[in-house]
Amino acid sequence: EKGKAAVIFPTGCGKSFVVLKYILEHPDERILFLSPRNAIKDQMYEYIVRFIGGDFRPIEEIQAESGSIKQAAKQYIPNIECMLYQTIMGLGEKDSVDEVIEKLKPDLIVVDEMHHLKTKKNERNSQDIIDEIADDITDEEETIVNEDRINQENKWGQKFKRLLELNPQAKLLGLSATPIRNDGANVVERIFEDTIAEEISLLEAIEAGIIYPPKYVVPDFIREDELESLLEKINSVEGERKEELKAEYDDLVKKSDKAKG
Repeated sequence: EKGKAAVIFPTGCGKSFVVLKYILEHPDERILFLSPRNAIKDQMYEYIVRFIGGDFRPIEEIQAESGSIKQAAKQYIPNIECMLYQTIMGLGEKDSVDEVIEKLKPDLIVVDEMHHLKTKKNERNSQDIIDEIADDITDEEETIVNEDRINQENKWGQKFKRLLELNPQAKLLGLSATPIRNDGANVVERIFEDTIAEEISLLEAIEAGIIYPPKYVVPDFIREDELESLLEKINSVEGERKEELKAEYDDLVKKSDKAKG
């Protein structure tokens, strides 16, 4: 309805498969997939090969045949381009970036890990932000560093805004396990205007059996200094207490010998 939507799923609940499902249902649309890390970018290409192309051979074999996982994915979905956030910083400054965007003319822009988006939309001035970062900033150099970081965030915000302006036809899909950034900003509120298509909490995902609950393990760590300390105590006492400590020492040694690592 609004041309934008956010999907909030915990890690392991299949955010990438939302994109794959969309691709399957809209095979003619051109898609720009943005992510903060190469691993995520390459994973999307691999998922296309695996789950749309049905090719489950070893990744090395696929790359050797196609030249790269990207080329392998484009055999099945030619109208997709996966880019890093950092690449968009070259928009309007690097011909190579401009050419890719202009040629693609995306119908859908996917922002994976959207909480990494660095925008300052509807935010206060830079000095207010600096004051929040550290109330006790007095060092001039530290202030300059913080201002530089804010300027970088503003630049990214401008580039992202420019990307959307150049592609008014594009819908926007945001994916994240947590829309709240480390600085407290809510990306869903700020960019997606609370247009949440689907949201699942970690507890709901565990209760539904989508992901397994974590298994907590408390290991026994036996350090050499613990054994030495115990020996010192044994040598410093007599009688029944000495025998108790000897038994404790022998038990620790046995545990240490049987430990797998």
